Amino acid sequence: MGSEHARGQSLSLLLRRSARRHRSKTALICGSEQLSYSDLDRLADSLANGLLREGMKPGDRVAILARNSHAFVTIRFAVARAGAVLVPINFMLGEEEARYILDHSGAFMLFVDASTSTIGRAAASPNPLIFGLPGGAHRRS
Repeated sequence: MGSEHARGQSLSLLLRRSARRHRSKTALICGSEQLSYSDLDRLADSLANGLLREGMKPGDRVAILARNSHAFVTIRFAVARAGAVLVPINFMLGEEEARYILDHSGAFMLFVDASTSTIGRAAASPNPLIFGLPGGAHRRS
C-alpha cells in the first residue's frame, strides 16, 4: 500500500466519506441519543475548529478521561480532523495514574465528564486546558 493510499484512509476522511454516502442514517446510538453520519461529521468539524481556536496545533496531544459516550466519539473524530493525537485515559484509573499519563504525554488539553471531573482536575498539571463533556470549557487556574 502506497503512502498516498494510506493518507486517504484517515479516521477523519472515513467519517467524511460515510457522511456523504449515508447522510441521514444513524451513525451512533448512546443511550437515548442518536446521531446521523452528517450530524456527527458536522459536530466533528465544529469541535475541531474550536480546538484550533483554543490554540491547539497539529501534532498536539489531547487527553480524554471519560466514560464512553457520544461526546467521546465526537472528540475522537474532531481530534483526528484537527491533526492532533488523542490520549485516552482509562476512567477507572486513580489520580496518580492519570497524572502520570498527562505529564508524560504532554497533553495540551484534557476532556472530562461528570464522573471523572474531580480526578481529572486534580491530576492535570497547570498546563492543560480542562473541558467538561459535552459542553462548557473550564480553564484551570
